Amino acid sequence: VFCLTNRDMTLPAMDSKEIMEHFNRLDNEEKVMVLGAVVCATVLVVYIARSLGSICGGLPSEQEALKQAMPVLNVHLSRFGNEKLGLCLRSEGSYATITGIGDGDLVDNWNQIQTYPEQQLRNGDRIIAVTSGGKTCRDG
Repeated sequence: VFCLTNRDMTLPAMDSKEIMEHFNRLDNEEKVMVLGAVVCATVLVVYIARSLGSICGGLPSEQEALKQAMPVLNVHLSRFGNEKLGLCLRSEGSYATITGIGDGDLVDNWNQIQTYPEQQLRNGDRIIAVTSGGKTCRDG
């Protein structure tokens, strides 16, 4: 067992050219040791990342990621008679994106009575579920 003392093990900040020049000055045994250390560090980082992923439950589903990235707004609308909802929608797999809101229709009226702009429906908002008569429609 060797114990090295009084040896400066730090390297000054270098660009890639200087690093390569320094590496080329090493003998073969030192180069193998450096490459081995880099491989070990890479394997360790990959192992830690995979372990954290399995501990944390891995990557979230698309639905969970949407909930985390964007707030979910619950909109309660009641339609009577022939009243128009007033939404133009584009289907995008498991959700629909609002592409237009009709003036004077149900959703436009909802938007007008909201105190905070964040509570209004806007173009680009995604509808992820619709409940009608106590039943929820998801995924299409």
